[in-house]
Amino acid sequence: VNITLDTTPPTGTISGQPTSPTNSTSATLTVSGTNLVAYKYKLDNGIYSPGEILISTQNQIILSSLSEGTHTVSIIGRDALGNWQAEGSATTATWVIDVTPPTAEVSGAPASPTNSTGAAITVGGTDVVAYKYKRDNEGSYSAEVPVATQINLSLAEGDHIVYVIGKDSAGNWQAELNASTAAWTIDTTPPAVAINAVTTPTNSSNQAITGTRESGATISVSVNTTATVGTVTYPNATTWSCAIS
Repeated sequence: VNITLDTTPPTGTISGQPTSPTNSTSATLTVSGTNLVAYKYKLDNGIYSPGEILISTQNQIILSSLSEGTHTVSIIGRDALGNWQAEGSATTATWVIDVTPPTAEVSGAPASPTNSTGAAITVGGTDVVAYKYKRDNEGSYSAEVPVATQINLSLAEGDHIVYVIGKDSAGNWQAELNASTAAWTIDTTPPAVAINAVTTPTNSSNQAITGTRESGATISVSVNTTATVGTVTYPNATTWSCAIS
């Protein structure tokens, strides 16, 4: 009589684990393996299932309502001769659940105000891999754009704002209500400046030239003689004065 002694435990295999990271809080794993007829499993740091599970009746582990973070499923298998895979050699599947949306960062917006009608906006942010954007009062966001691609704009005079929402590698989108923004004003209209009437002719070698200006405008004064031009002062937001001697 020939007797074959088999004390070699089987090795279970796991397939179907989610990509990592993922924003799905459920998973369906399939258990298989050469000569595997039954198995036990545990999730993370829990204990193994109290009874063995037959491959022929249930070869899937269905998980739901998993929390955010890293998860590991461990299995040990049994063959038809009763050999159990050692817990120290358990087969594992590990993945990360991430349900926290990212926050896009927007840089490169022009200084405000500016007379430039163009803008090149750069989008970044921790784990931001793509984004959508819209400008001013546009109703909907753009199609998904890779994060390495800039937003290039050609704009008219006026106030402008760009809204950006980011997507991370797990597929989470920043909420539109929490969109990141960049705002600036384009002003291509020269300021309105006026000079008040001066006394002429005059026998005074000193003359105070005054006038009005667009609020915040800077005034530069020059003369076509050898006279000395003093410092331009601003009595208030809309007036200016300069001494000529």
